[in-house]
Amino acid sequence: MHDFQLLYLIFVGLCLGAIMMVALYNLFLYIFNKEKMFLYYALMQSAIAVVLLHDTQVVQHFFPSFFSNFFYQFSSYVALFFVVMFTRAFFDTSHTLPRLDIALKVSLFAIMIGIFFYPYFFIFDDGLYLLIFLFILFVAYLRYRDGFVLAKFFLLGWSIFIFSIFLDGFFDFDLDIAPFDFNPMLLGATIEAAILGITIAYKFKILKDRKEEERHLLLQQSKLASLAEMLGNIAHQWRQPLSRLGYMLMNLQYSDKKESEKLLKDAQNQLQYLSHTIDDFMHFYKPSQEKEHFAIATVYKEAKQLVDLKGIEVGVEIQTLEKIYNYKTLLGQVILNILQNSKNIFAQREIISPKISVIIDKHSIMIEDNAGGIAYKDIDKIFEPYVSGKEDGLGIGLYMSKMIIEKQMGGRLGVENGKDGAKFMINLK
Repeated sequence: MHDFQLLYLIFVGLCLGAIMMVALYNLFLYIFNKEKMFLYYALMQSAIAVVLLHDTQVVQHFFPSFFSNFFYQFSSYVALFFVVMFTRAFFDTSHTLPRLDIALKVSLFAIMIGIFFYPYFFIFDDGLYLLIFLFILFVAYLRYRDGFVLAKFFLLGWSIFIFSIFLDGFFDFDLDIAPFDFNPMLLGATIEAAILGITIAYKFKILKDRKEEERHLLLQQSKLASLAEMLGNIAHQWRQPLSRLGYMLMNLQYSDKKESEKLLKDAQNQLQYLSHTIDDFMHFYKPSQEKEHFAIATVYKEAKQLVDLKGIEVGVEIQTLEKIYNYKTLLGQVILNILQNSKNIFAQREIISPKISVIIDKHSIMIEDNAGGIAYKDIDKIFEPYVSGKEDGLGIGLYMSKMIIEKQMGGRLGVENGKDGAKFMINLK
């Protein structure tokens, strides 16, 4: 092996290493963010790396029996399949270009036929590969024309890669590196991976910023919903005392001095109750940024007083009154939200004998109702935003509850279907 061959092998190694690093980077982005776009790109680059290993003849030289023509063709089909999948995800063509998205789906179907029926289905040649790639460039151009800035970098990267395919198909590069072959696609794919790698990193930043904006919007909606709920609860707490005050005022003009004094004293007690009610609600809903020592049982009792559970049988089993160190008011808001959800579901489903069972330990609380539980298809997404079991619900209460417990309090909030209804478990260990 002469020096030029050795330099070429180093060049191949650097190019393939760069491609696989981009693939691994996107794979980890998918693992931590669950955005399928990153997975598609990682699989696409991995398949392209396999194709390039074959085309450069490097692996065949050192491991003659490693590659078969079938494996090479299969990798080509897989690479093309994930090119299309990545394009659909990157440009969100199902929403932005629905008509062209149908064409992309048709191409996916054709590729799958080629994968499953190879070698009996010879649908692909270099010309058709180029046709699909050019169609993808057309999609990118339309998105760029619509104002999607990242489409410009997509166009640049894929134009370079397609140009390298054109060079490989129509030009013969006679370099003194036998038995290896120089394939311009190796350089084109590396440049494309570098450009698209940077573009995807920026796309990740955009997605992250968008999620942060959505989270902020959800937080504002949650605050408004909590305010409305607080006002509704205050109205309920005030209704009976106000009725009594009205009754006292009506009877005051017909009462003698002794009875009038008694009515005025009762009225003063009712006004004090109204004032204490406001203080209780303000204290409960006031956000606290400091941790404190408290017993979960105490927080549950305070939350229970703020929701009307009249007509609902509530069974409580308190196993300990030991204290923990965490955010007291935040836990109270989550417990109140779960109790309020159970109450709403009871009314919505017209449960005849509604019942709530509560079990409290030092670090945990379990709240279970008998409202029939959560539909199997919904239970895995019950904590997602805008998913609600109520007909007029916003679908942010349980989402914010999970964020509070898991992000701010370092605990876990889970749900499962019990014997007769939903069972929510909060664990703060």
